Formats: sequence, structure tokens, C-alpha cells
Amino acid sequence: MQFLQLPLEVQHDIFYHAIVCRGLKRGLRLRLVNKVIQVLYASRLLDVYLSTPPWPGLPQPEPPQPAFTASYLAYRVLNEPDNGVLPLLRLIRKVAEQLIDENSSNPEAKEEETRACIESLCAYVVSRPRRSFSIPFSMKAHDLEQKIKIDAAEWGFDSHLLVAAVYMNFVPTVKRLLVALGDNVNLNDAPFCWLFGHATHAAADQGLINMLKLVGRAAPDYLIMCAAKNGHLEAVKYLFELYSKYETDGFDEPKTKDRRMESLVQRLETPNMHVYDFIMDLRQRTERFDDPIDGLPSERCFLRSSQDYLNGRLRTCAQNGWTKMARLYLLHGASGETPAYKLPKGVLRIILEACKYGHLDIVQLMIEHGADSHACVEVAAKYGHEHIVRWLLDQGAETGEAIEEAAASGFGAIVKMLLDYDSGIQVLEIPLVSAIRLEHTAMFELLLERSEPLTDEVAGQLVKTARAEGLDSMIALLDKYGVNVKQAGVEDMEVLMRGISLSG
Repeated sequence: MQFLQLPLEVQHDIFYHAIVCRGLKRGLRLRLVNKVIQVLYASRLLDVYLSTPPWPGLPQPEPPQPAFTASYLAYRVLNEPDNGVLPLLRLIRKVAEQLIDENSSNPEAKEEETRACIESLCAYVVSRPRRSFSIPFSMKAHDLEQKIKIDAAEWGFDSHLLVAAVYMNFVPTVKRLLVALGDNVNLNDAPFCWLFGHATHAAADQGLINMLKLVGRAAPDYLIMCAAKNGHLEAVKYLFELYSKYETDGFDEPKTKDRRMESLVQRLETPNMHVYDFIMDLRQRTERFDDPIDGLPSERCFLRSSQDYLNGRLRTCAQNGWTKMARLYLLHGASGETPAYKLPKGVLRIILEACKYGHLDIVQLMIEHGADSHACVEVAAKYGHEHIVRWLLDQGAETGEAIEEAAASGFGAIVKMLLDYDSGIQVLEIPLVSAIRLEHTAMFELLLERSEPLTDEVAGQLVKTARAEGLDSMIALLDKYGVNVKQAGVEDMEVLMRGISLSG
């Protein structure tokens, strides 16, 4: 049976597995070269990929989601037909249209404002845990109908509209819905919907005190942590005052105070120096912290030691690019190396976290404080941060296996940069194999040009890789460059025979 004779559902599954097994680029190429059914998948190809939430214990992809996920979701929302099978995409569009209808003062700009609203809401959905942003792609119409019957409040249109209005700071809509919902809204357990989460969380994320006053009466720990992490000083002050009043009512035992203080410590993940100063001032005025050390509380008030706490915060700074806060934690004694018992060598190097997440300022800061640049070029090359690789090379950092890492990830520009930096590199078998697997013809030709003449063993490995993965285009490219692709070994013939039997 020919591929085009298969049912469309089977074709869709094949494309999905191509993405999972061979990478996103390969899957997209398969769809693009198939002109007959290209139009059927132009707007839906990634739905299944994004509909699968991660589960604990399973290895997670890095990065956990494509960088264009938010724009892809917005595209799907804007183009989902009224009779489509994913009603939550239409729900996002309907929510945005309703919000603009109620709050726009310029009828001529409604279409543009609706699009902007959809993009903002989609970005918020994607910023939430993957279990949340996978919902629009995984909840089919029948499943959604059953879910609504079980718990209408979490899936109802008004709940979604209310939380979205809070996030977009549309006060008239929020007030109207609070009145309309009446007793159905428990302000101590804020309005909630699966797509956008809690209304109070949306308000804290944006630092909207007016919305926090409207939709919440309590301030759980996570709200203060959320406001602090987003650098909203006034929201942190308001929430902490509300939290203190709420927690002290009838809770005067020492254990309760310790718990509150430790919770306060955990909120110190912030890029805002003013938020940091505010919380430090609160610590020093608290009776439990009567023995400060360099502005930090004593160790007895932590479940972990102060050193562990500082190191953990420094790691957060490295992952988020909070340079000013990283400098502060280093001045207070944070270490560039943290015990991490799940790693092979038992040590997490903060500078490698900065290389992984692409924050050059943090890399430079750690170097200033004596961090070792060993393996930094490899990590930066693996994750495609060309500017970090260039700076490290200018500093004379060792390259290690950076070419192998860059080639395996498909970053041809970094491969060229490394080859230009060290013209003496000659062993390029592994990068060549990576170029074959990725069908990266430009990178393959560059590596072939810079490497020594291929030995029969290396040439055979390249042919074997291309055949094993069904890459006819790369076999043709190898043939073009004089590699004998017709003489296959026993293992190659077994692969070919399996392919023939499957196609038959």
C-alpha cells in the first residue's frame, strides 16, 4: 500500500512519530515535501506533540517546549474552525472577543485588539506548567462535554472569562462577573479555570493590586512568591501585609511563626533589588532572626543551611539571567559549585547553568569570581548560544568536545566558528554522523571540506547511518562526494531487507 493511500489519521500518526523519533526539523520536512497533503497539516502538525503532558520519572526534552509554542497556539486559536474538534481553542478566541467587545473604546481597532488579546492569553497559557498548556490540544469535544458535566465551574465560559479579564486588567468585566456569579465564587479560594489557573495567581503574575483586592481575601505563599519572582514590589508589600494578618489570627505558637518565616525565606527568588531589600528588612525586624550574619538570618531558622540557600538562589539567578542579584548572592558568600547528588560527579557548577540558559552576563560574572571555564564551551555549543561560545573562545577557553555537541544539535554556525578557531581539528567522524542524521547538508559539506580524507571505515559508518534512518537525500549526497554507497555490509542489508518487508 502506498503512503498516500493510508487513512488520514494514520498519516497524522506517522508524522507525529517522525517528530518524536527524528526530531522536529525532520518531521516538518516530511510534511513540507509531501505537497499532496501539505494543506491538511499546515496548521495542526504539532497538536499531538503539544498535547502530551510530561509525567514524573520520564526524561524530559530540552528545551521542554519549542520557542514558538505561544505563537503556534495563537495561530491555532485564530484559525480553528467553528466546527473544529478542539473546542478550547475556540473558547480562547471567544473569551478574547468578549473581553474586547466589553472594554474596547475604538470599534475600528477591534480586530487588531482581539488578535493582541489572543496572543497575550496564549502566552500566559504557555507560561504555565505543561500539564496546563497541553489541555487546549488534548481535550477533544466529546471529552470536554463529559468534563463539563463533572465540574462545570472549572470549564465554564464565565470562569475562563473572569480569570482572563483579571490577567488583562479589564476591571469592568471582572466586577460584572463577580456580581453575576455571586455565591458561586469563593473569594478565599479564588476563581479558577483549567486554562488560565487561579484569578489571584494571574493578578500576582502581573502585579495588579486592584485585581488582588477584587478577587482575593487571602494571600497564600505562592502568590507572594509569584509577585516577587516577577519583581512587583508593591504587590509583594500588599500581599505580605494581607498574609501576615491572615496567618496571625489565632496562630501564635512558635512552630507556626517558624513556618511563616521559612516560607518568607523561600520568596526571595526575585530580580528586583527593592523586593530583596523589603524582605531583608522584614527578616531583621523579626524576633526569630535575632542573630543576623552579614544581613542574613542565622542558620537555625533554615531547614537547609544558609550556604545551601544562597547557592540555590544563585542557581536561580543563573537560569533567569538576574545579574544584579547573582552579584549580591556572591558577595554574601554563595558558591559557584553546589552539591547535587543526582549528577555523576555530585557537583552542580553554576557557570554551566548560565551557559545552558544563554546568559553571558552571568558567565562573565562567574569568571570574575574565579569560576573554572572547563566544559563551558561544550555546554554553550550544545544549546546553541553562539555569543557565549564566541566570548569564551576570545578568552582562550578550551573547546573540548564542543564541535560534537554543536553538530549533534544542528548548530552549523557554531561548528564553523569552532573550526575557524582551531584549524588543527581533524577527527570529525562524530560530527559528520550527526550531520547525516539531521540531514544538515551545509554542515556536512563544511565538515567534509575541513576534515581529512574519509577512511573506508568512516565512509561505511556514514552510509550505514543514512540507510538505517531512511535518509535517501543523504545517501545521494554521499554518492555525489564519491562515497561508495552501493557496497553494503551485512548489517546494512538487514536494514534494507526490513525496510522492503515493511513496505510490502
